[in-house]
Amino acid sequence: MARAVAHGEAGGVFAFDVSRMARASEDFRRLLGLCGVAGVAVIDEQRIYDPSDHDDKLLLELKGAMSEAEIHWLRLRLEGARQHRRAGGP
Repeated sequence: MARAVAHGEAGGVFAFDVSRMARASEDFRRLLGLCGVAGVAVIDEQRIYDPSDHDDKLLLELKGAMSEAEIHWLRLRLEGARQHRRAGGP
């Protein structure tokens, strides 16, 4: 995908859920940077983002950060439940 964006072979990157794509944050940030330079839109089920626009890029990065935090919180809850169960809880 990055090759197609970098070589001008893509007009848009379609994602079912951009926040899921953003979970691999470093790769996603690189792709956003490429899309911004190449003028390639990022499209999900909610809207079309222009990564060269500061506000759209900020929104995409925020979605990625929230998605990463959500995974972190889920892991913490799972680990808490495991510890509770090991301690003899219901």
